[in-house]
Amino acid sequence: MVNCGAAMYIAPIGVVHAADPKAAYDEAIAFAAGHQESFGLEAAGVMAAAVAAAFVPGTGIDAIVDAAIAVAKDGTRNAIVEIARIARELRGTGASHAAVCEAFHAAIAKYSPMGDDVTHRPERVGRLTDAYRPSRLNAIEELPLALGFCLLNDGAFRVSIEDGINSGRDTDSIGVMAGAILGALHGESVILAEDRALLDSANRLDLTASADAFTQTAKTILAADHQAAEASARSPYSCLKDFLMLSEIQILEKIYAGFIGKAIGVRLGAPVEPTIWSYERIQKTYGEVTQYLR
Repeated sequence: MVNCGAAMYIAPIGVVHAADPKAAYDEAIAFAAGHQESFGLEAAGVMAAAVAAAFVPGTGIDAIVDAAIAVAKDGTRNAIVEIARIARELRGTGASHAAVCEAFHAAIAKYSPMGDDVTHRPERVGRLTDAYRPSRLNAIEELPLALGFCLLNDGAFRVSIEDGINSGRDTDSIGVMAGAILGALHGESVILAEDRALLDSANRLDLTASADAFTQTAKTILAADHQAAEASARSPYSCLKDFLMLSEIQILEKIYAGFIGKAIGVRLGAPVEPTIWSYERIQKTYGEVTQYLR
């Protein structure tokens, strides 16, 4: 299978390799290999690396994207590099959302043949396409676009997600990736109380309890890895040492915000994703989506 599925769920691998993007990439590739191949698998590795990089104390979105590029390969790397270049050129220029989407979509078209026509319909059965075929030249478009919107907005949490889900196409996937990365970057301060309450109620979940439980698991794994590195006389990743000096509440807030960030992104984008709405269709039907659609 070659699609964005693994990249959507791989964020916890980045957490348990907090501040070590290369280790996160390596384990994500191994973890998701039974589900994905080719550039779908590569995207999962790079997404995990971006989440891990978000845990480096004092980092920012530019450093996170550079860390993702450092581990990325082939078409995935080229797509992220090109989208990042455009995002940095447009950042701070006042370019309209429509102009940004047009530039991003034109750039990603070289790596992803999906475009706006990705709905599965009977008449498409048997049609040859490169969309789901392994290739060193191609990339899924969701991760490069998510990183692009994060860069464009200097890592601002909500606006990056909203820009992503309003760009059309696979909106929930773009939103979930931006939300996970920026949630881990900023921590709980970017999560609104009303979002937290609505998501828990609508999904019948207690995401705070899930974050608490996963925090303990992540800290146990991180501490064991740190001890193993010291015991074997290997130098632990320098930022990991700093990360382990964070208080438990600081770590909890980053993990918690990553959980909620994923949920915000996927729930904002999901209503306009099942039939893969184009940018134009979203604008015509809803205008700018900034709240949860019912």
